[in-house]
Amino acid sequence: CTMDDGNSGVCDTAGNCKDDVGASCSDDHLCATGRCSSTSLYTCQDCSNPDQCPDDGQNWACIQGYCAIKSQKGDACTVSQMCTQGTSCINGVCCESACAEPCMACANSYTGQGDGNCKSIIEGYDPRSECEGVLACAGSAGGCQIN
Repeated sequence: CTMDDGNSGVCDTAGNCKDDVGASCSDDHLCATGRCSSTSLYTCQDCSNPDQCPDDGQNWACIQGYCAIKSQKGDACTVSQMCTQGTSCINGVCCESACAEPCMACANSYTGQGDGNCKSIIEGYDPRSECEGVLACAGSAGGCQIN
């Protein structure tokens, strides 16, 4: 991507074009990593822990060197570190629990319920191949049943 000043940049975790590591900066929000380090002559730096992310009252995580605001229950995610405390990244959304039981999911596309709520997978559907042979998820009854 190209910055407003004509310099090349990189996408941050939200897809916005920002300055890359090593670029001069004056504010955390100008850096793709979310971190402008005053101890490194005001340059964009990557992070290794959330304590290095901005101290602006937001709930920050350090994910693969980038500072990102943590997602709430039902928001999209790729790893659990992206989710606020008490939620886990399940089926691509921050979920209210680990949702590890068979035929349970957190994504609306699997359950027909709101994203982020651990609910039974729609009856007759088995998107993760948890049921063997001719079985499929039993819907609100839970578990597997003959399809």
